[in-house]
Amino acid sequence: MSYLWTGNTYDHSPNPEFASFCGVFWAFPQSIEGFPHCKPLIVVDSKDLNGKYPMKLMIASGFDADNCYFPLAFAFTKEVSSDSWRWFLSGIKVTQRKELCLISSLDPDILAVINEPGSLWKEPWAYHRFCLDHLSSQFDDVFQSSRLKSLMKQAGLAIQQDEFDFHMETIEKENPETRRWLDKIPPHQWALAHDGGRSYGDMTMNIEKYICESLPSPGLPVTAVTLLLFDEIRMNFHQVLSDSRRRLNQGDMYTKHVIDELEEFRTASVTYVVMPLDNNEFKVTEPLQKDGWIVQLSKCTCTCGEFQKNKISCVHALTVCEKLKINPLQYVDNCYSLELLYRTYSAKFNPVPEVSAWPEVSGVPTLLPPAIPPPTHNKFPCLHTLAVCEKLKINPLQYVDNYCSLERLDRTYSAKFNPVPEVSGWPEASGVPTLFPPVIPPPPPPPTHVSGMSKRKTTPRTSQKKS
Repeated sequence: MSYLWTGNTYDHSPNPEFASFCGVFWAFPQSIEGFPHCKPLIVVDSKDLNGKYPMKLMIASGFDADNCYFPLAFAFTKEVSSDSWRWFLSGIKVTQRKELCLISSLDPDILAVINEPGSLWKEPWAYHRFCLDHLSSQFDDVFQSSRLKSLMKQAGLAIQQDEFDFHMETIEKENPETRRWLDKIPPHQWALAHDGGRSYGDMTMNIEKYICESLPSPGLPVTAVTLLLFDEIRMNFHQVLSDSRRRLNQGDMYTKHVIDELEEFRTASVTYVVMPLDNNEFKVTEPLQKDGWIVQLSKCTCTCGEFQKNKISCVHALTVCEKLKINPLQYVDNCYSLELLYRTYSAKFNPVPEVSAWPEVSGVPTLLPPAIPPPTHNKFPCLHTLAVCEKLKINPLQYVDNYCSLERLDRTYSAKFNPVPEVSGWPEASGVPTLFPPVIPPPPPPPTHVSGMSKRKTTPRTSQKKS
């Protein structure tokens, strides 16, 4: 873990003799070795960590051949800004891959870094796309309409151009202002119909959920989060590697994601009719229907758009393959191969020594905690933190606030008390007159009642007219 210091950032304030921790960037070597075998796709996001010193966890993740998140790089930082995103993205040295696609939110700080001169995160080196969930959330904040939000997401997820145009026209009819708002964002950055297959059909990201499943508590200390992430990644590598090795020995060629997709399509392809056309094309229609879809297996295309988007045979291409009695797996993109999945997770993990055994790093000043006021919640580890400490075999008492120490309790009650003499032995006070008790009026006497008299409620008389 000594290589983590290379990603340290710090400043010499407020104490010039020391340095205040600002952030640290790292990528595990196993992730660096495995990413070249993943899809050319990266998603970036950030998450709040509400520990003793509130920090931000910045995350970069890829997608493996089984379409699962693959952890690539992490960073802790005091705040998320254009400077921190520039620092984080500059540490991800993967832009040498061709046709790399980056998915992010519409954060102005991220946009400023990606679009600045000299950036390698824009075309022609990379392609930038927006997360549809983040876009729809921002859209809803502006217009506050669940109906328009649903239409906007349908437009973003539409595969065919005419379907996208239909939803956009519906949006314009209901509220022209929303159409003008969406037109300010290039459609190829948020709509699958204009994506060109760069995002492999993934226009949404949910890294925060993936991280929440790995971290049982968002209030863990920085060191504990780092060690826990390492341990979770190590176990995940071992599990996927064992499963992919077993399936390779069985003779499988593609991942479970592909097999499940084709099996789902196979149940729906029974009702289609296939007609051969010229130029190795086939027309697939439903019974008693004239309109259909044109499939060209040699180019891996279908007019439905699913073939190009997912790079897996769509339901219409699968129907043609069954008609011709050929294996549809030959038209699946190589990025889904089981061999690549095995290579992705084949890196070895060495055991991490105890924190006390880590070597001292030279060239780095003493780092004080970040200049952030501590939160007002509990100053001692919660049950989740205790569970993590037991798993990592570290002492949880090191995360207890110093105000809870036994030494402070002893100091709090360390003042001595001298015995108080009898009142008769007190010295006479000079300059103070004789003080009498305060003049307080006596309480009123209790009310008296005449014996034999009963209380009776009286009501006022009303005059009556004689009839």
